[in-house]
Amino acid sequence: MSPLEYLQYLLLVAMSWMTPTGDLYDSACLLTKYLFREYHEGVCPKPLTWEKVQAELEYEFFYPSTGHFAPYPLVILVHGSSSANSVTMQKRRAFFLQLGYAVMVPDSFTEPRVKAGLALPLQKKGLYAPGASAPDIFTDSAAYQKQVDLFYERVSDGHAFLPAVRAADVFVALDAARKNPRIDSNGISIVGFSHGASTVLEALTLAELGKPLPGMKRLPKERLATGVRSIVLYYPSCQPGHYYAWHSVWPQIPTLMILGSQDELCRPGNCQAINRTINQRVGFPLIQEVMYNAPHNFDMEEFPKDYMPEYEQRALMDTLRFIGSH
Repeated sequence: MSPLEYLQYLLLVAMSWMTPTGDLYDSACLLTKYLFREYHEGVCPKPLTWEKVQAELEYEFFYPSTGHFAPYPLVILVHGSSSANSVTMQKRRAFFLQLGYAVMVPDSFTEPRVKAGLALPLQKKGLYAPGASAPDIFTDSAAYQKQVDLFYERVSDGHAFLPAVRAADVFVALDAARKNPRIDSNGISIVGFSHGASTVLEALTLAELGKPLPGMKRLPKERLATGVRSIVLYYPSCQPGHYYAWHSVWPQIPTLMILGSQDELCRPGNCQAINRTINQRVGFPLIQEVMYNAPHNFDMEEFPKDYMPEYEQRALMDTLRFIGSH
């Protein structure tokens, strides 16, 4: 986070004191439209119904090969700001499948969301002319990939689809998993990566608080985290402006954070401080940590500068041990 971004986040926190609810996103909408327009779309999303989010989210269940029998324990893999179909995500999926787990891979960055989130930025970058309808710009595959890349970039920069907004996808995925007769509804683990890990943090924090999700009109009444037996989070962001950092609460679900000491994008010290507060409050290590001497994205071969295959394998084994012990 740059100094300017940090100051913007601090301003959002200060603004929250001026609203009756004291909510970060409510406060952000007071001024972002005028002062920080690039953030306005991210923090002031149009409220959607549960049914609309269900329709927008794409997901697929994968089942282990012969030798394993339903109902299967499930691992939900929540992708970061890169693709749900990346080479690394496929490797992660294969790892758990061969061990007898079913795997669910929700794809948050679907075409309707890319279309909805790019009109103004695309005009600014000259990728299509003002007045062109959104579907018209998706006819060429090369142009579409440029637009997807720009959407990922905007998500990574915090200008669109912030983790607290994307949190609804976690609950839609859990709801679908619990209704799947081939899945053990009490044997669900969630593994989130980067932006996806931050999304899980925001989702479960808001569920614990009983607060509504930004951009969501309503949520089902049942306990949203039912059936989740463990959570593993790879290099999440715990920076100011996130609900996890703001409230420092967490449900009684065993959680492992896998962090990189050289991570300059999502500094691990922020998470460690909040984890200590929560663990001291509950009286036991509810949130455990593993620290590698590694940068952000250390387990993703799509980022060759940061990729460290030895830590990739170690992280998978640490994840497996943690999930298997709960």
